[in-house]
This record gives sequence, structure tokens and C-alpha cells, in this order.
Amino acid sequence: GLSALRVRVPFRRPFATATGMWLHREAWVVLLEAGGGRIGLGEAVLEPDATEVEETILARVIRETAGRARDGDLPDEGELDLLGGPGRAFRAAVDAARLDLALAPDGSAVPVNGTIGFAAPREGAEAALQALEAGFTTLKLKAGAERETDDLVARVRAIRRAVGPDVRLRLDVNGAWDLPTAE
Repeated sequence: GLSALRVRVPFRRPFATATGMWLHREAWVVLLEAGGGRIGLGEAVLEPDATEVEETILARVIRETAGRARDGDLPDEGELDLLGGPGRAFRAAVDAARLDLALAPDGSAVPVNGTIGFAAPREGAEAALQALEAGFTTLKLKAGAERETDDLVARVRAIRRAVGPDVRLRLDVNGAWDLPTAE
């Protein structure tokens, strides 16, 4: 079966990404039930500038799919692609829920990363330490909006100094870089 919960999480401070500024996060938490009562979790979320129409489409596809899922019928990739951003968001949530079930077949937890938004080096390091205290061992640094490579390098260096060599760091630029920029 499939069910979903709509959630709204306000942020303590604005969260900047390469695609926009988030003051809160609105999402659907998708629960995909497998045999034995196991549940895989995924998150369907739209971009910060999503329209009311896109939000309505996402809500509709979730409601309709919940009914279809009782019979083991989930929409295929092509069907969801026709819905644009809402279809991609829902597909990502179902894919994540399936991976959750596949990677933790015994019901154990699947580790995730803590996310560090855009910030000056000192603030980024403070946020990284908070994530470490919360138990994260991998940190995803939002990037891509920096106008100068030196700014990003300074932020990454400050975070690395703060968390030490054993914490894994990832950069997420939300597609803002082309290949030459990434290189």
C-alpha cells in the first residue's frame, strides 16, 4: 500500500539553495508498505517557487496513487513525466521509499546526510557542528550560488576544519554548474 502525510517544517533561519530561498519546507512524506509491515519512506517536494497548480497536481497524484496502490498499481515513469515537476517529485519520493525498503530489508535505519545551507565560513562551520551533534556523519553543503570560487573554498575549508577529517562532505549545486565550472 501507499499513504502520505503532508508536512510543513519552518526553518529557524532562511535556507538558500542555488534555485531559491526557503523559509520553510512543505513536502509530502510518502510511506510505501511492503510485506511484513515494513515501510519505506520518501519525500515529495516541489521547488520554492512552485505554483498553486503544481501543488494541486502533486496532491492529486498522491491521492489517486494511494487508491491504485492497494491493487499494486503504481504509475509508471512515463505517466509521471507527463505531469512535469509534480510528477518528478512524486517519482523521486516513490523511488526513495523503494530504496529505503531495499537497503534496509530488516527494517533498520538508512543513514542520511545533514544539509548545510549557504552561509559565510564561520556560520557554515557552526551549522556543520550542530549537524555533527545531531549524529550526522555525512554533510551535504549547498553550493553553486557563490560568485567566486574562493568564497566556496573558504566555506568548505572552514567546515572541514570544524568537523575534522572523518566526516564526509558532499557539494550539491542543484544543477547550477556546467561541466567546466564543476571541473
